[in-house]
Amino acid sequence: MAIAGVLLTCLHITGGKKVSLPTLLVTFLAVWFFTPVLGQTMLWLIGSTAYLWSLNVILLFLLPFRMYAENQDYIKDRLIYAPPLFILGVAAGWLSPNGSGAACLLACMFLAYYKFNKIRIPKMLVISLLGAIVGFIIMLKAPGNFVRAGAYTFSLNLFVSNVLVVIARWQQHLLLLTFCVGILFWKTIRNTTHKKTATLSIASLYVLASYAGHLVMVASPQFPSRATILSVFLLLISVGILLQKTIFPGFFLKSFFYWGIAASAIFFFIQIATLITNFKIIDSLQKEREKIVFACKARGQMDITVPTWDFSDYSVYWSFFRLADLSTGTNCWKNQGFAKYYGVNTVDGVRKPEGGQLGNFK
Repeated sequence: MAIAGVLLTCLHITGGKKVSLPTLLVTFLAVWFFTPVLGQTMLWLIGSTAYLWSLNVILLFLLPFRMYAENQDYIKDRLIYAPPLFILGVAAGWLSPNGSGAACLLACMFLAYYKFNKIRIPKMLVISLLGAIVGFIIMLKAPGNFVRAGAYTFSLNLFVSNVLVVIARWQQHLLLLTFCVGILFWKTIRNTTHKKTATLSIASLYVLASYAGHLVMVASPQFPSRATILSVFLLLISVGILLQKTIFPGFFLKSFFYWGIAASAIFFFIQIATLITNFKIIDSLQKEREKIVFACKARGQMDITVPTWDFSDYSVYWSFFRLADLSTGTNCWKNQGFAKYYGVNTVDGVRKPEGGQLGNFK
């Protein structure tokens, strides 16, 4: 699914045109380095299901709008396509609170772009957008949203705290991309033609949708870094669109760009080596923990104590980055899930001492 996300991002950048190998390579590296907490959003099974899969559905939903803006011959307005597009719209609308809202907004802005440029609006795209709006309403009406909202009482302190978190997430994940977008906008505006005006307009739509999806999280009681994934991808797409139309003048800037790509590729392989090492470490730790569980079950002991580990020192490419392991006590939902999975009554977690052996745990 991560590769699908990269390919969909490339298609948004090219507007449905053939994706060149350099575009694919640069997009892959950009996704690797800019995706927030990549281990949690793409490598962690639960995280990828919640964020990566929803991202791909949303990008797929938006792709016909982008392709039609690039070239009206790409999309044939046939009602036979309306039912699957409506279903796709419903799925895209109810997958992510901020991402789905941003997707609906971007689709609306594409329709406004068609209208402003006197481009005929395809009925099937309108139907697809209606599906997304229906899905978004269904998601907002879901009982789980009311349960989560009921756990928080609105106050000025909570609002200020949310604003500060939104600013912090912007600094962590969107600031550098925003800087790149600003430079590319400036370079493109310097030599504006009709074709480049269209490029600027389309890139602007992605930027506006990205920031809308980010800023709306002020109303959310929680805003983990994982939730910025669509905003990051929309900014990546806007950067890619502008880069394709920007001519780098002079040997120095061209060399700087390509040397930057080469350095990124080297750093990518270093990160892959680190990630593989981390996987080997956690695999050995997990096997050690399983030995304790199986040994206790063999003795008929169904209330088990197992070691826990601190993942705070792992890189952002590790799926457990900044996530807590099993807790002390048996009431934490993680401990209860672990106990249910291995078929025991309770599981208690204790920090493993330095040099501790299996005999340290009962």
